[in-house]
Amino acid sequence: MGRRTNRTLLVASAMILLAMAACTSGPKVSRGKQKRKAIQTVKKWMVGTFNSHQQSKQAPGDFHDIRLVQVPIWEFRDDGPWLYVEQAHSDALNKPYRQRVYQLSIQSDGRIDSQVFDLPGNPLDYTAPWRGDGSLGGLHPDSLVPRPGCTVVFKKVDGNTFKGGIEGTGCPSDLSGATYLSSDVTLRSDRILVWDRGYGPQGQQVWGSTSGPYIFRRTSSRGPE
Repeated sequence: MGRRTNRTLLVASAMILLAMAACTSGPKVSRGKQKRKAIQTVKKWMVGTFNSHQQSKQAPGDFHDIRLVQVPIWEFRDDGPWLYVEQAHSDALNKPYRQRVYQLSIQSDGRIDSQVFDLPGNPLDYTAPWRGDGSLGGLHPDSLVPRPGCTVVFKKVDGNTFKGGIEGTGCPSDLSGATYLSSDVTLRSDRILVWDRGYGPQGQQVWGSTSGPYIFRRTSSRGPE
């Protein structure tokens, strides 16, 4: 009887350990899937052609009519997603005033980083992906210029919203006497809200909207035709 009891206890213990392993491994797989889904959602909501036309008509003194384009690049790489980004006034679409590259990655706690890079040299020398062969004139990630302190960190608010922003005051800016800039970004499936502001050495705002964020409404889920 003693041996049978021992065998029974061993079998029961093994079953308990297997059950515990199943319980602990399940949520880890689930969390991994949730993270991958989150970064793909952020990418999906960031990609496309957007403009602030409606907002500029409603408040022309506060907001310009701007086109924002964000499209995937280097999709063969496994260290992305990577996005090419440009902004231009609606009456000067071939002369964007801002050209950047974003690299998305995910933190261990599920927050999503959008690291910001400048293009080397004169950004206007690079052909936008939708105008050329998609290679950005041969641009390679190794030649990008990182912008330390300018990473936008996104966190999921609910099923319809991701909110993010630059953390701290370490993103430099010398526009209009600024020393640093802040950026608050809200992602939704049909629009992106962006509030960029520059601050002087005493913490006073010296550029950017004072009445709220730009509202960029999606007009296409891809780059311009």
